[in-house]
Amino acid sequence: CSNIVLRCIYFTGSHKAFLTSPVSIRSSFTFFFPPPETKCKTGALDIVFVIDSSRSVRPYEFETMRRFMIDIIHNLDIGPNATRVGVIQYSSQVQNIFSLKSFFTRAEMEKAINSIVPLAQGTMTGLAIQYAMNVAFTVQNGARPLHRKIPRVAVIVTDGRPQDRVTEVAAQARAAGIEIYAVGVQRADMNSLRAMASPPLEEHVFLVENIYISIGGGVGFIAITMFALWLLLHFYCSMLAGEFWEIFSIQISS
Repeated sequence: CSNIVLRCIYFTGSHKAFLTSPVSIRSSFTFFFPPPETKCKTGALDIVFVIDSSRSVRPYEFETMRRFMIDIIHNLDIGPNATRVGVIQYSSQVQNIFSLKSFFTRAEMEKAINSIVPLAQGTMTGLAIQYAMNVAFTVQNGARPLHRKIPRVAVIVTDGRPQDRVTEVAAQARAAGIEIYAVGVQRADMNSLRAMASPPLEEHVFLVENIYISIGGGVGFIAITMFALWLLLHFYCSMLAGEFWEIFSIQISS
């Protein structure tokens, strides 16, 4: 059976202090909670999931992506004046599942995500990023205007094996104000993930192993939702210098 070790560390410092630690969900991972007395200010996000449904993504990997999205959505403050969520999937073409203005309840989003049928063709990740930049993140499709300074976040979930050029397109998207997270599933190509992601890479590149199957749902839920907690703390929480943060580190071994 698996051995699970939990460490709790307290330290003082600023908001950025905990964000400097890299996160890799493989044999171990770290996630962060503010203690109960910490004051967090909630904000809004425009977040678009860019999901790889090419033929190289195995069925159980796609189910991991599906559950990953649903778990994150359940940890976000969803609403027209809070966080808006859109989902697109891509293969040799790009398909809009729902836009930033389509749904404002978790139940509607979950139903739409569960109904996704993978495209199962090539892997045109650059094309998908281009679509996200030119279509998904437009005001016409529900993104808030740039002057409102609502963070625009693209979460690319992929096995990281693109068949087109992603580096230039990803750079254009980042220059347009889109913060890109690259989340690799199973056999992900790390070089491709790094080429897509925003800097610093240790804060924007994640590996999510399919531990729902390997070690069970309880710890699997913790690992998958770690990314949601990272987003929440990165964009939502601010604190006064000198307050305490807890760091929980879980290590898993077979």
